[in-house]
Formats: sequence, C-alpha cells, structure tokens
Amino acid sequence: MMPKLAEFTRIRTAHAAALIEGLSAMRGVCAIAPVRGATPVYLRLPVLFDSAARRDAALAALHAAGIGASGSYPQSLADVPELASAWAARPTVVAGREIARRIATLPTHPYVRRSDIDVMLATLRRLGDGAPRVTKGAGAPALRVS
Repeated sequence: MMPKLAEFTRIRTAHAAALIEGLSAMRGVCAIAPVRGATPVYLRLPVLFDSAARRDAALAALHAAGIGASGSYPQSLADVPELASAWAARPTVVAGREIARRIATLPTHPYVRRSDIDVMLATLRRLGDGAPRVTKGAGAPALRVS
C-alpha cells in the first residue's frame, strides 16, 4: 500500500471535504474541526452529534443503508478501569464522557463512492430535521447546541 499512500490520502481528503461541506448546513451533527495548522489525512471523519440518542439513531440508520459508520469511543479514558485513577481528578473528565457518548466517525477510504457520500448525507439530514445546530470551534468540538 505504501506506493499508493499519497493517492489514498488525496482520496480520503476529498471524501472528507465533500462530507464536511454537506454537513455544514445540517442540524444535529457537525464535523469536528482539526487543530489549527494540522493537515489531517482523514482515516475516518469524526463528527459530533447533539445527543447520544441522535448518534445511536444515525449509526443504526447508516448501517441499515450499508455505510460502515462507527461510534469510535465506547467510553471516556476516565472510565477505563486501568486508567481511571490517573484521570479521575482532571477537569476534562465531564467533556470526555460527553464526547464519547456523542462522537461517531464516517468512512473516507478509497472504496467510498460519491453515491455512498450522498447516502451518508441524506441519512444524516433526515435525522437532523428539526434538531438544534451543533457548534464547533477550531481544534475542539464544542459541547453546546444552539
């Protein structure tokens, strides 16, 4: 795969850009912005939903449509028994738990077709009708909705 790495990265980045553009006007979900100055290669596109329930509904709907979306993080680092003591007193624990409940990732690999991107966006748009807008900041997802 190494000889194809640059082409795979170009394709993944193009797929992510199409998804980000489509998500930009949606309610209930937003793409998570990369850290300023970073150049992501988008192995998957991370998105943040306004609620765990909407994330779970989206994952179920995407899977039913044949899209391999993923919940990504089953729990916060603070809730992994082997790490809990190191994280328990950190102020980021609440945000970490909230992100773990609401984050998902969308596929961007080279076998994703434009029709797959259209299905992802249409599925998420249907689920987002009437939902609040999720806001984001550069480099970190906001935990607010408006």
